[in-house]
Amino acid sequence: MARTSEYTLSVGTLAGKAFDVYLKNLVPFTFLSLVILSPWAVGLWWVGDPPTDPQQQGTYAGRALLVGIGNWLLTSILTGALTYGTVQQLRGSPASLAASVSHGLSAFFRVLGTGLLCGLRVFVMSLLLLIPGIMEAMKLYVALPVAVLEGKSGSAAVARSATLTAGSRWPLFWTLVLVVVLGMVFGGVAGFLAATLGGKNAVLWLQIGLQIPISAFTATMGAVAYFQLRSGKENVDARQIAAVFD
Repeated sequence: MARTSEYTLSVGTLAGKAFDVYLKNLVPFTFLSLVILSPWAVGLWWVGDPPTDPQQQGTYAGRALLVGIGNWLLTSILTGALTYGTVQQLRGSPASLAASVSHGLSAFFRVLGTGLLCGLRVFVMSLLLLIPGIMEAMKLYVALPVAVLEGKSGSAAVARSATLTAGSRWPLFWTLVLVVVLGMVFGGVAGFLAATLGGKNAVLWLQIGLQIPISAFTATMGAVAYFQLRSGKENVDARQIAAVFD
């Protein structure tokens, strides 16, 4: 397998390809995100607004924590499903919703364990300074696609991600900054309109409505980054990457 370790991701290429794949699959990817994250959306309604009574704050915090954990678990399934769907799109063979969910569930424990380890590593590095935490997050950026597509988990997926992202961590960071800024602008405008015209319920619906496509796009961009890094560093194409599913 040929290697070109000097390969570096391009911000424009990564962002452009991620948006291209997501927009081509806008309906199925967003619908899949909606279906998988629907229990989390119900949980937000269940948690409700923060109580003013101090005696109820403990119950509220417990519910919020439970919903947060549920969101993390469901997002792990979504990541696996959309990683599969993205690679199949890049391969030229768009996947069905059923096949995407099936592969998302099959990779669930690998993605969950890898995500937990990555989260702990980023948290520890962030205790030092902001920059080390950011760089650790970029180092581990494709660990979850590795867990889905290469069958690795935990420290093996972390090591593989570190190898693939070497030399491209700043481009990854600036791509994420670009996406976050665009999201903040859109979310800010939508949030202002919701708060002005619709009140509390509209704001909650907005939170749910934004989280669903954002989660879908985030998983898509991670899979695209993985594909581009493997293509650039190891000279493999989408068919070879997706062959693991055949």
